[in-house]
Amino acid sequence: SRDVDDLDGCAMACVFEIAQSDDSPVVSPVRSERSLTPKVPDALVRGVPCRCLLAGGGRPFRAFGKAATRHVRQCSGYNIFVSHDWQTSRWLKYASLLVLLNSRAAALATLVVSLALGLLVAYEVWPNYSWLVSIGYLTFALFFLFWQHIRDIFWAPKLAFLDKLCIPQDDEEVKEKCILGLAGFLKRSGKLVILFSESYIGRLWCIYEITAFMRMHSSQVHIDMQTVPVVLPLLILLHAAWWFAVRLLTFLIWQTSQGSSTTNVLAVVAVGLAVMFLITYPLQAWVGRRLTKNLQSLSRQLREFDVHESKCSCCSAGHERPSGERIPCDRDLIYQSLADWH
Repeated sequence: SRDVDDLDGCAMACVFEIAQSDDSPVVSPVRSERSLTPKVPDALVRGVPCRCLLAGGGRPFRAFGKAATRHVRQCSGYNIFVSHDWQTSRWLKYASLLVLLNSRAAALATLVVSLALGLLVAYEVWPNYSWLVSIGYLTFALFFLFWQHIRDIFWAPKLAFLDKLCIPQDDEEVKEKCILGLAGFLKRSGKLVILFSESYIGRLWCIYEITAFMRMHSSQVHIDMQTVPVVLPLLILLHAAWWFAVRLLTFLIWQTSQGSSTTNVLAVVAVGLAVMFLITYPLQAWVGRRLTKNLQSLSRQLREFDVHESKCSCCSAGHERPSGERIPCDRDLIYQSLADWH
């Protein structure tokens, strides 16, 4: 896609900016004792089933607090590597992964169930109850929310890499090794899933993940990257709620207006739909404009990208923990790694 090509160009551009910068730490002949590496010990390669990413309404994406790691397991590789920034709402990331991981199965299951019920009613095997339509909605909701749990009952789970779950948070030495070997985890991943938000491009580690993934898979004909704008699920949800409300309103009015003239029923339905439209359309329009603005600004952000202006958590914290302990600068490591690659 064009966006992926733009991201590729962005990664290449940031390397040239670093190489040409006179004040960049990369040009220093003295290398730090800490360095990023594409090699990671097999013992540290651990993944989680995709269902764990969706646990507790996206609990693993909370910026603070510990995440449950009981389902973390040793593995040889990952189906997906989830790239995101910690400034974005966990709920938006949760909804984005629901759409990415579960929506196709939910749509297919709803189609099959609806066709089956339609045939049963058509051949008078099943009475045509008025509530039958609700089965389709319930089927979609069930598969949309729990498909990963359902599929794991019958097949081996798809494994994902999420930094907070797959990198030990309670062992600083192991945690450091995993962070420095992030490219190794990307090398073992089949697909890079980017949860794109307004602040994503401005994060240095996010750009490193994209660059490292493309570098590690440069020999492949097709590099599997998928970008999901985090506000897209919100727009889909509002649109679905609108159509559900329309269907429910039409049904209720029709059922309560038996015996009334067709003209009166149509008039009541029209008024009801107009009210629902006035309630939901402003929200849909606002979210739609925000999504469009984000996508339009993406190309501009990539054209104007300056790696030296990107944000890094260690620099934002002033390289010091609340306890006063010094935090090593990750920016130097990423600059050096990008320059070594190119």
